[in-house]
Amino acid sequence: MGVSRHRSERFLRGLFETGHADPAMLLSPVRDAWERVDDLRFELVNDGAAEWIGLPAGLLVGRTMRQVFSPEELSPLMPALLRVSETGAPWEDPDFLTPDGSRRLSIRAVAVEDHVGLTFRFVPPSQDPVAAHGASEIEALRRVAAAVGAGLSKDEVFRLAGDVLEDLYGAGNIALAQLEIGSIAVVASTLDPRPSLEPGPMPLAEVLRTGRSVRCDDLSAVDDPLARDFVRRGLVAAVASPIRIGRRQWGGIAFAAPRAAPPTAELTLETLGALMGIMLRDLEARRRDPTRRTTDNLTGLPDHAAFRERLAEEWETALRNRLPLALAVFDIDRFADVNARVGHREGDAVLVEIADRLRALAGDPDDLARIGGEEFAWILPGLDVDGALQIAGRVREAVSGTPFGIAGEITVSGGVADIGQASRPTELLRLAEGAMSWAKTHGRDLVLAYDATVVAAFSAAEWAERLERDKTLASIEALARVVDAKDHNTHEHSERVAGTAGALARELGWDEERLLLLREVARVHDVGKIGVPDEILAKPTRLTRREYERVRGHAERGADIVSGVLTPEQVSWVRHHHERWDGTGYPDGLTGEEIPEGARILALVDAVDVMLGNRRYTTGRPLTDVLEECRRCSGTQFWPRAVDALIRLYEELPPPS
Repeated sequence: MGVSRHRSERFLRGLFETGHADPAMLLSPVRDAWERVDDLRFELVNDGAAEWIGLPAGLLVGRTMRQVFSPEELSPLMPALLRVSETGAPWEDPDFLTPDGSRRLSIRAVAVEDHVGLTFRFVPPSQDPVAAHGASEIEALRRVAAAVGAGLSKDEVFRLAGDVLEDLYGAGNIALAQLEIGSIAVVASTLDPRPSLEPGPMPLAEVLRTGRSVRCDDLSAVDDPLARDFVRRGLVAAVASPIRIGRRQWGGIAFAAPRAAPPTAELTLETLGALMGIMLRDLEARRRDPTRRTTDNLTGLPDHAAFRERLAEEWETALRNRLPLALAVFDIDRFADVNARVGHREGDAVLVEIADRLRALAGDPDDLARIGGEEFAWILPGLDVDGALQIAGRVREAVSGTPFGIAGEITVSGGVADIGQASRPTELLRLAEGAMSWAKTHGRDLVLAYDATVVAAFSAAEWAERLERDKTLASIEALARVVDAKDHNTHEHSERVAGTAGALARELGWDEERLLLLREVARVHDVGKIGVPDEILAKPTRLTRREYERVRGHAERGADIVSGVLTPEQVSWVRHHHERWDGTGYPDGLTGEEIPEGARILALVDAVDVMLGNRRYTTGRPLTDVLEECRRCSGTQFWPRAVDALIRLYEELPPPS
C-alpha cells in the first residue's frame, strides 16, 4: 500500500511489556469487507487491557470483538480500525470512553503487519472536556443565550457568535451553512468574499454529510481548495457542529482558527448550534405565519416569547409617540402548596381560571401573557405607574374575591413599573418583578409600584449589583428554556420541580428565604443539559455507555454555568442533584448526609416529576405507584425524611374547606 507498518516484535516489546500502565491488545488481521471488522479476534491481550475489559486475559484470547462488546460500543471504533487496516496510518482518539462508561481514555490504533494493535492511556479527570469547560466559555454561552432569549435577529446572533468565538479561540472565520435540496448554501460568513462550500473533506462539509461534530487540527493535511485558502490566510485548524430544528438538520456552524482549539471548543460550538436552532425554529414559524404569536399551551395566553415581542413593540411605540407605558406582573402566592394539596391537574385548572379572569379585565388579550410557571404579565400602553397600580389592584381583587373550586382561596402578589423608570424593555420587566418579589416577601396578597426607596433599602451600587445578577440569572434561565425546547418531553419540567421542591422544603421546616433560593435553583437545575445533543435527549431507546456518560456530565456542567451567579450553597445543589443516599449516584458518589440538603430534595422531586410525566418512550405512572416507588427507594436512592415529607404532602394534607 505504500505505507510502512510497525513490526510485531517492536509492538510487543514496546507496548505489551508495559502492563497496567498502557493497556494493549493485538487483533487478528482484517479480511474482506469492512462489515466483518467486528469479527476481529483477540490474539494477544496484556493485563491492563484485560482489566479495562473486565475479563481475564486467558478468556479473551480467541474471542471476537462482537462477543465482548455491544454494537453501540463497537460502532465508533470499527470504522477507525478499518481505516488503520486499509491504509496503515495510525489513528487516535483523545476522548474515548471505557466500555462501562466510567473513565476516559486516550486511544491509539496502529497497523502491525496484517494485524491491528490498540493501546490506551487513561485520561485524568482534569483533562475531561466537560470538566475543563472554562469560565470564559460559559460566559460566552450566557451572552448568546441572552441574545436568543431577547429575540435578536439571525444576523445579530450570528455576529455575536462570531465575536465570542474570536475572543475564545482567535477564530478568523466563522461560517453558517444551510442544507438545501441538492446543494449547500453558506448563508453567513465573516470572510469577504463569502467562501463557497462544496462536498468534500472540510469539517463543515463533513458535518452536513454526517450530522456529527467534526474537528481538524491540521488543515494543511486536507486536500481541499478551501483548506488551502484557509492555510494561506494563517488559519490552520477548524471545528464544525450541526444545527438542528427539532430533529431535522438545518445546517451547521463552523470556525477556522490560527491554532488548534481546546477539546472544550466542540462542546461550546455544539451549544451555540443548539441555541441557533432554537432561534431558527422561531424564525421559521414566523415566516410561515407572520401574524402568529406563540401561545402557552395550557392557558391560551401569549407565552414568554410573544410577551417579549409585544413589550418591545409597545416600548418603541411609546418612545416614538412620547406616550406612557407601564407593566404589571403577578405571581400566585404559595402555588406549590396548591399542587401539593390537590395535585397538578387541579393546579393547572387554577392557572386556566386565573387566565380567564385576567381576560375578563383586559381590553386586548394580546397584552396579557403567562411568562413563567405561575407568573403572569400585563402590558399597559397609555398608563403610568399610578394607573398601572389601580389595574393591578383590580387583578388582585378578581383573584382573591372568588374561591377556585377544591383549591379554595387563591391570592396573588403583584408589582408594577413604567417607562420613566427604565432604559429598555428588559429593565422594565426586572423592575416590575422586583416590586412583585418585595410584595411576596412582605405579606403576599399585595401589589406594589416599583420605588427604589420602598422596594428595597439598597444603595445605588447594591441595587445595580442585584440587577446585574438578575440579568445574568435571566441568561441562565434562557439556557434552561433551551433545554426544555430541545426535548419537548421536559417542557416546564423545571417549573414543576421548583413548585414541588418549595412545598417539600417548607414541609421539612425550611424558612422562606432559603426556600426561595431552592426554587431559584430548581428552575435551572438541568441547565447543564444544554451541551447534550438533541438526538441523545430525545433518543427513544436505551442510551449507549458513551451517550449516558454525556448525559451524566450535565450536573457538573450545570454547576459550572451557575457558579459566580448563585451562592456556593446553591451551586452545590446543582452539582449534586443526582447523588443517591446510598452513595451510588454522580458526579462524586456522596453518601447520606454528605449530600447537601437542597440536592437531596431536588433529587427526589426531579425523579417524581419524571415518573409522573409522559415521556417519548414511557407513559406517566399513577400517583399511587409513584409514591410506592419512593417508599421502595427510601434509604437507597432517596433521603428517607424527604420521602416521608413528600408522602405527607400528597396523602395527608386535606383540601381546603
